[in-house]
Parts: sequence; structure tokens; C-alpha cells
Amino acid sequence: MLRKTLFSISVLVLFFFSLSAADVVYTTKTITSGMMGMGDMETETVTKIKGDKKREESTTKFAGGMMMKMMKVKDQKDLSITRLDKEVVWDIDLEEETYTELTFEQMKKMMEMVKSQVSDEDKEEMEAKTTFDINRTDKKQKIGGYDCEEVLVKMITEGEDPETGEEGKFTVDIQMWITQEVKESGEIEEFNKKMAEKLGMGDYAEKMFGGMAQFGIDTELLSKKAGEIKGFPLKTVVQMKPEMEMEPEDELEEDEEYEEDEEDEEVEEKEDEKYEEEEELSAMQKQMMEKMGISPEGSKGGILFETTTTIEEIKKEKVADSEFDLPEGLSKKKMEMEF
Repeated sequence: MLRKTLFSISVLVLFFFSLSAADVVYTTKTITSGMMGMGDMETETVTKIKGDKKREESTTKFAGGMMMKMMKVKDQKDLSITRLDKEVVWDIDLEEETYTELTFEQMKKMMEMVKSQVSDEDKEEMEAKTTFDINRTDKKQKIGGYDCEEVLVKMITEGEDPETGEEGKFTVDIQMWITQEVKESGEIEEFNKKMAEKLGMGDYAEKMFGGMAQFGIDTELLSKKAGEIKGFPLKTVVQMKPEMEMEPEDELEEDEEYEEDEEDEEVEEKEDEKYEEEEELSAMQKQMMEKMGISPEGSKGGILFETTTTIEEIKKEKVADSEFDLPEGLSKKKMEMEF
């Protein structure tokens, strides 16, 4: 429960930092690995912004992952339209000719559900603190013809259960390559601002984290620090790393006797060491992730998941109003999750 709580807090803060990305018409490539047994995913998305309307078309390719193999999941295409004027998001399945509708009111309830994952009982039983640091390095890089500078964000959420003494920690590392040269970002920044206001998040940190001060999140400082990140991120790498203490390995009894000859014993020792090393990492990840309700399949090097997002093309172009309307002939499908 402790690690599940810390995970939820980390995701909320991560979502807060993601609100700054924006543009008019742009193509992004996102590569995600290590997430809940889904293997690697590569998604290419074309986003179009026009005033209070947004259209996102994406193609996702899956590689490996036990869950994906069991479910026989194929590559998929998605279309999403967000209308601020109607306060609604449509997710469209062109192959099945259906769509689902998510209202802003339902989205507000979803955010409340995420925050309420930490019940009053859990709050009383744990002590947690979140710290974060933003560091502008001197590193420079050219991405898509734009001069970018590196900004590193580190967020650490730590907690301890007073009754059991159980300790847990989540580290979120965010690497951003930011440019000041993208002039087209104003329209989408305005879109994000309007959407936040529609969702009752005019002050992002205050609205999202005001109820989490008991977990050591300084919302005022968080808002100030995030405001220091000026510019447009062309490349963002996010890693979430859980950490937990391992019990020391039991030492072999000195008087333990083996019947194997010396050569066989040496070979077996090497095999056992390799197996124990692999098994130790697997056990660590499995124990931690099962407590959070997350499958350890796909985790690499202690990383819960890693996402790399790169903006490959960015431009201004005229977009027809009809692209933000529901295509004709679609049937409305009921959402799987009710609110």
C-alpha cells in the first residue's frame, strides 16, 4: 500500500510537469518501455490545434511484452478530438465506426479518484515527503534545426509506515531539451491554459496538490520551480525508478559438505551465482510492483518505466474546421468505466 501511494503521488506531479508541452501542428514520436508487461511501444502522433479545438491522430506499434502476446494485441490507430467549447473529448475507432464521449465533468471525477487513492486511513498510517530539484546544465544540442539546452528535473518521494517501519521510495528523473526558438507555441499554450481552467485547474499546483500538503509536497514551491522552465521541450525523457531495501543473503554454513567433485562444483557455483543475481533483481521488482498492483514484466534495470518523446516536425498550417467534428455514420459506444 505504501509504494502504491508513493506511485500515485509521483504520477500526479509528473502530470503537472507535462502540462507545459505545446504547439499548433506537430508530429511526435514516443517510445515507452517497461510498462506493466506491455513490452516496448512506439507511438507516432500528429496533433493539430486550432483555437479551442484539438485533434490527435496516432499510430502505435507494440514489440514484445507477455501481456501483449497473451492478448494478441495488434498495432493500433487512434483518433481523439478535444472540444473546449463543448467541454468534451471524443475517442474515435474508425475501424469499428464507433466513438466514446468523455465530458470534462467526468474528467474532474477521474482526477478526484486518483487523488483519493490515498485514503484517510493510509494518510494516518504513513509519513511521506516529496522533494524535487531543477537543474539547468551547460549542455547544448541541436534538435530539428533548433538550438536546445538541457534541463534536468529530479523528484523523489519517500515514505515510511510508522507501524511496520516499511520504507519506500520513488525517483522520477526527467530530462528535457528546451528551445526558445519555437515561435508557434503560443496557440497551444493558450489551449492548455483554457483547458486547465475548464477542468478547475486555473492554478495547476494549488488545485492538483492542495490536498497533498500532508505528504510533504510544497505546492507553492512546485509551481514556482515549474515556472522556471521557460521554453518549448523538443525532447523529453522520463524514467520512474522504485527503490526498496533488500534483505541480506543468508550465508552458507561453513560446515556444509558437498559430494560433487571440484570441477563440477566450480561450474555449478558460477551457474548458481548467475541465477541468484538474476533472481534477486526479479524478486525485488516483483515484490515492489505487486504491492502497487503493477506487473513487473518488461522492467529493465530497476526502471518501472521509461518514456522518450521527441517532436520531429513542427509547423503552422491552416486546418479545416471539419477536422474537429465527429465523422458521420459513427455509433456512440458506452464507456467501460462509469462515473
